Amino acid sequence: MPNVAIIIQTYNHANFIEKNLQSILEQECNFSFKIIVHDDASTDGTKEILEKFKNNNPEIFDLFLQEHNTHSMHLSKKLSFLRPFRDHINKFDYVAFCEGDDFWIKKNKLQIQVDFLQNNKNFSCCFHSFAVLNNKTGHITYPTNHPNVILSPYDLKTNKIFARKCTVLQRNTGGILLYFDAPNHGGIYESSFIKNGDLFRNSQMGYFGKGMYFGNFVGSVFRANEESSWEHLPEVEKAQHRAVSSYWIAKFHERMGDLDAAEHWAKGALANMHAGLQDIFEKKSQQTQADRLLFETIDQIRLDMFAGNHRKAQRQLKLALKKNPSNSDLLGLQEWIKREI
Repeated sequence: MPNVAIIIQTYNHANFIEKNLQSILEQECNFSFKIIVHDDASTDGTKEILEKFKNNNPEIFDLFLQEHNTHSMHLSKKLSFLRPFRDHINKFDYVAFCEGDDFWIKKNKLQIQVDFLQNNKNFSCCFHSFAVLNNKTGHITYPTNHPNVILSPYDLKTNKIFARKCTVLQRNTGGILLYFDAPNHGGIYESSFIKNGDLFRNSQMGYFGKGMYFGNFVGSVFRANEESSWEHLPEVEKAQHRAVSSYWIAKFHERMGDLDAAEHWAKGALANMHAGLQDIFEKKSQQTQADRLLFETIDQIRLDMFAGNHRKAQRQLKLALKKNPSNSDLLGLQEWIKREI
């Protein structure tokens, strides 16, 4: 019988976690599974809800309840905290995922996916379509039907179709979840720097076989939650994270010898880097001629001060302050010059 783990990662999901867990417990399967929950030191009652479910189903639940939040930890310390969680996961043949605020909506979801991977040994993973729940309005948007798609190893490596975490079942081949660990403990070096872990996890799967996308099967709901650590980020900052992740995924594929996949992610890194710096370009385009002249004046005052031309710097500062009496840069320069002379 297949050995299946369902990984749930939570942080302050008290309003959502019961629906999440109940949807998984309602799965109708001809095999048993373990629900492995990692709670990152929630403070809103999530831990107490998890313990209630564990007490009611002790044979199904394994809880990893952190006393300290790992999200803000230094990487090496964070990975040492996660290592027991990682080691436990690697005991299973198959791994499914569901974030603590998402949930499954088809009772045969897991059975369909496990059956597929059991019968198709040359596939490393399978995933399906999902609906999106607007957490603010409560409205659920269902996708239009898409055809099923067989993804080549290259398609997986390049994330041709992005696999949302709540849709994935993957073969746990060779400890595929080593991105949870540090390189000196067997982990993958590049994973230490990657901001978007889902991109990297999906991309790795291309080294273990093909992928199957069930486009006409909607098996889960993704909650678009503005309070999540990702959703609240400005678009420019999201692009910066994607640029960093794309760079390191490119370096991973380069090290693995797949230069085509490396090139794909390198192009993505450049595109996201441009988008991540877009705020600078916008500020530049909005800058007036007067702004540019003022910045040039400030630079010249600094240069004159460093060159010892104190009187010239004072004269220029006095003229600039007449035109811009409340400019913080000029006022700061004024205080600096007072101290220096």
